[in-house]
Amino acid sequence: MRIDRNAAGDAVFIWREERERTSSAEEVPQYLRARRRSAAAASWGPTETLYVDTYNGPGGLSAAFRDILASIDPIANSYAAWTGTGWYRVRAVAASQVAPFSTLTESDYLGVGDWAGLLSLAPTARGEALLAWSQWTAGLGGQVLVQNVPVGDCAPPLEFNESESGRITLSVQQLRINQRIYSAAIRRANAIDDWLGARLATRDLCGGGLTASVMGQGIAVGPPTAPRPTRAAAPRTLKVPPAAVKTDVVFTNTVEQQRINQRIASKAVRLANAIRGRASTGG
Repeated sequence: MRIDRNAAGDAVFIWREERERTSSAEEVPQYLRARRRSAAAASWGPTETLYVDTYNGPGGLSAAFRDILASIDPIANSYAAWTGTGWYRVRAVAASQVAPFSTLTESDYLGVGDWAGLLSLAPTARGEALLAWSQWTAGLGGQVLVQNVPVGDCAPPLEFNESESGRITLSVQQLRINQRIYSAAIRRANAIDDWLGARLATRDLCGGGLTASVMGQGIAVGPPTAPRPTRAAAPRTLKVPPAAVKTDVVFTNTVEQQRINQRIASKAVRLANAIRGRASTGG
């Protein structure tokens, strides 16, 4: 078990666990878990699984997760590092305060008889940590290696449930529901267009979101004059107007009504495509 705490009271706690084997030959999943404490909320978050290993070689659980390190920096970015699968690979993960732990950072896989260990983990002031370790490989001998462990500041992508649940009927009520959905899409698309039209502000972007790879030719990108911690995005509010209440509208289950609904739905699609084009070209 490992725990670290910053001066503000944010903390990260990491431990390993496994299910009891039914035989010595059984490959049992072994887990590296974590919980994080927010000083602002004064509470611990849920259990997170950092890695699952089914290593069943000598040493069992202790060989699957060795040299476990935990660290948290002054702006509540959390880091974890360990050697796994025997002594054959160094692994690390990181997370900002507002996002789950990021994609795994791994060293090259070592051959049988090679060795890696003596880890050291040092957060920087730029939203990353430096991970150093000692390594011995046949033909190269002993080395000290260093690798960056970056923090992903952006919130995770939204997941949409596209299941076809619910009951759909060919009725006036269904036509009314469909039109409300299409109209809501138009209002949201217009709100996004207005939001983009007001120009992006620094707060709209997650820390480190603009890198050299997205800059045009002729733009030189270099390090800042002084290290700055990255921050999660705190975007401006999207102002979506409420639906207009119309009491004098009569819906009929006719071809003409279907045409009206189709025109509204088509407009929503055209607006969405226009916004996609605007975002992809920077217009």
